[in-house]
Parts: sequence; structure tokens; C-alpha cells
Amino acid sequence: MNITMRQLMQRFSQARHIIDSEMTRAIQKCARKVRDTATKKFGFYQPASGGFVGWAKLKPATVRRKLKAGGGEDPLIGHYKVARRNRIHGMPLMSSISDYVTDGGWTGVVGTDDPIGKHHEYGAPKANIPPRPFLRPALHEEQDFIRDETKDAIRRAIRRL
Repeated sequence: MNITMRQLMQRFSQARHIIDSEMTRAIQKCARKVRDTATKKFGFYQPASGGFVGWAKLKPATVRRKLKAGGGEDPLIGHYKVARRNRIHGMPLMSSISDYVTDGGWTGVVGTDDPIGKHHEYGAPKANIPPRPFLRPALHEEQDFIRDETKDAIRRAIRRL
């Protein structure tokens, strides 16, 4: 089969678009899966996972303070609900976890813009907060899913070509 240089360039051009679209779809799915896994860590203490520490129990005084502020024993409840001038401040950390795709669809990002998330993920010794990682263990736990989804995206792209 003889093809012209123009036809060859058109096929290469289509290949890039097809690969990009399949990978973007896969990366979106993977980021969503990691986000969902991270949010499922809320509500109970987590064991060590993938080299990340298990969560330390809250001190009784901290539990009492959180209960008084409208929270509970969940170590990742996020900001306490504090009434100031008849307004409730604070947003649960779990609600702030988001995911998106960047870098032309080739990079998935899962995280939180809530500053307390960094304190829990890595610990904050000055604030007496031990590490209670929830994002990195979620990524570790979904490695097989990410690998399989990426392989499937490549297979779909090849089939479409």
C-alpha cells in the first residue's frame, strides 16, 4: 500500500489526538478513584498503609474539645464548627478533597486547598498534630487500578488507530 507523506502526517496527527483523548479519560477516572478512596478514610482510624504511618488516637481532651465544638472523634473532621457572631465557620476536610486533570490531560491531581489537610497528611509537631495521611495512602492503594486503567487506555487507542 502506497501512502503519501500528507496521508502519513494525517495519521500521525490523528494518533496524537486519539492517544490524548484515551489517556485523559483514563487519568480522570484514576484521579476520581484516588479521591474516592481518600474520602473513605474519614470516620475511623486508619492502619499503616504503603509505608505510611497508621493514625494516632486522639487524646481524650481533644475528643472532648471537638465534641463541644460540634465535631466528633473523627481525627480528620477538619475545622471545628465555631460560631462567631451568629455565623458558622469551618468546612469539613473531606468535603474539600477535589480532583482534576492538567498538563493537557496527562496529569491527574488529587488534593485539598484546606490548610488543615497538609497538617494531617504530614503532621504538624508545633500544633501537636501527628501525621494522619489520607491522600498518599489512597494513591498507593490504587496503584493497580491506575496501572490497569492506563494499559486499557493504550489498548483502546491502538484499536482506534
